[in-house]
Amino acid sequence: MESKTISGLSVDRVKGIVSSALLKFFGNDPQRLKIYQGGNRLNFCCPYCGDSKDAKKKRGNLYTDTLTYKCYNGGCGVFKNLNQFTRDFDIQTMLSSDEISEIAEISRNSTIRKKIRNSLDYFFSENYKDILIDREEFKQRLGLVELRGTYGEKWLLERNHVPDAKFLWDPSRKNLYLLNLSGDETKIIGLQIRPVAKKNGGSKYYTYKLSGIYKNLFKVTEPEIILKAEEVDPISSVFGFSTVDLDSMITTFEGPLDAWLCPNSIALCSINNPFPFDVTNKRWMLDGDEVGRQKAREFLENGEQVFLWGRFIKECDLPERAKWDLNDVVNYVRSTGKKIKRLDNFFSSDKWDIIDV
Repeated sequence: MESKTISGLSVDRVKGIVSSALLKFFGNDPQRLKIYQGGNRLNFCCPYCGDSKDAKKKRGNLYTDTLTYKCYNGGCGVFKNLNQFTRDFDIQTMLSSDEISEIAEISRNSTIRKKIRNSLDYFFSENYKDILIDREEFKQRLGLVELRGTYGEKWLLERNHVPDAKFLWDPSRKNLYLLNLSGDETKIIGLQIRPVAKKNGGSKYYTYKLSGIYKNLFKVTEPEIILKAEEVDPISSVFGFSTVDLDSMITTFEGPLDAWLCPNSIALCSINNPFPFDVTNKRWMLDGDEVGRQKAREFLENGEQVFLWGRFIKECDLPERAKWDLNDVVNYVRSTGKKIKRLDNFFSSDKWDIIDV
């Protein structure tokens, strides 16, 4: 029996539509015209960006359950429904008017469902709302203040950050609190403490998962509270978890101050922490120091997409340093007025680019 999509279109017919688009873009190239089917997905070379130089790499995906197309090639990231896909390649006459209407409704409902499913507030609304920490209560309990008029505000502005709800200030210890907040910015999932006064020694950052906040900052010992907080720990140090769009390209950083300067990003707080989501549309912008570059080489060897600091520094004529990160780049550009090329141009998953990491 011929398999069908949710709209009633046969999968073979959808394959025919895709084949027509591939033929228009790639011409008679057998390797790039191949379409692979697995589960609810048709996989093929992207006819928008051309994919990579390697015709065997196929990052275009058309999902038969939602009739939406997504490219996971860095710098492309096209997301379209099947109607838009056919219009872009002038093959919309392959669909009837009724099918066009139905596809539009299916993709619209799918987008709404995905946004709900990817919402941290929705995910935790029933099971964890009593364990997430109220931001205002946290501020009062630890004697913290908002940043306005403090040295913490000055410190952030000098580094081109907006002193907003993601930060709190400890006026006695001169510590900056970086908060991993829920989507509505009222609850704290985890945090980092950044001593900014020169007299402070020790580590540059102190990271607290949710259970660590209860145990070390609130001095809570009740096992039931700690155990429930520990259930949240796997994502509590993933800054940006509550707002990241899993359907778009995700840029992954080591620290939140870098991630907060880049759209749709997360920070893992450690170079050794694993990526928390099972997605292929991710890329890594690790620090441009020796440790970060070595880790980037390992990722590149495994086919992951990484930022090529060596090539970026050379082509943008930046000074050599022991370390660069995104915040360093922003600070340098804004202080010098120097023009640089688009960062998207310097991500690669090609193993031959390892020399440029």
